[in-house]
Amino acid sequence: MKNKEKKQPFFTPKRKGIAALICLVAVVLWLILWQIFPMPFYSLFFASMAGSNLLLCLLAAVISFPADFIVSKALKTDIPAIVYLIINIICMTGTIYLYSIFRYTNVVLVILGAAVHIIAAVILFVISMRKENKRSAANMLRAVGAAICTTAVTDSLYLLMFTALLNIFRE
Repeated sequence: MKNKEKKQPFFTPKRKGIAALICLVAVVLWLILWQIFPMPFYSLFFASMAGSNLLLCLLAAVISFPADFIVSKALKTDIPAIVYLIINIICMTGTIYLYSIFRYTNVVLVILGAAVHIIAAVILFVISMRKENKRSAANMLRAVGAAICTTAVTDSLYLLMFTALLNIFRE
């Protein structure tokens, strides 16, 4: 009989911490290099649609990894980093597109985009708690509350960073 070992996920808690630290260092490095070389950054991230979408995905990644690390530590469970990143990239980018198009005419669509993101995060957090057999009502309420709070904070931070980036070259 073979002894089957449980396969470890790629993003263990230690690797999540390292990824979060790398994201924070990347933000600091980005801010320094942006001031030194503004035109190459403009050419890469603002002059084309592909560069703009890449920028939005990078912003979501820089926010997602630290948020996943903090929430995983707070809930004492493993929120899958890759799934969380994919959800955040899709929902945050979609919400930013809705915000860019409808912020003055139809704010309900922007709120609906944020609500979809909250629902996706709640589902992911609850599934993560169930996988680790932490099915008590208190743990489920903590997961739902953490998903709502984390999503609201990350979406707000994403919107703030997006607005700051727009204002850099608006002058």
